[in-house]
Amino acid sequence: MNKQYVVKVVSEKWWQSILSDVSTFALALGLIGVGVWLQSNAMQWLGVIIFFVTTSVKASNLVKKFDTKKAAKDYIDTLEGINDE
Repeated sequence: MNKQYVVKVVSEKWWQSILSDVSTFALALGLIGVGVWLQSNAMQWLGVIIFFVTTSVKASNLVKKFDTKKAAKDYIDTLEGINDE
């Protein structure tokens, strides 16, 4: 059985990474804050759940990051080698 891979090339600067983290925190804080303001336990819990899911996805190894182009190319070559078997 051939396994198919999807490779996406993303170039992210340090400030873009920080902006992404801040926006994730703001989303959770916003949902929880609005939930507190509206006295809605469901919205507060939704904010907590979204925050933990988003943080878990970012922390998992679902996305491989490489410091150099050569390291990324080597990884892609190993994927192609697996596909050829």
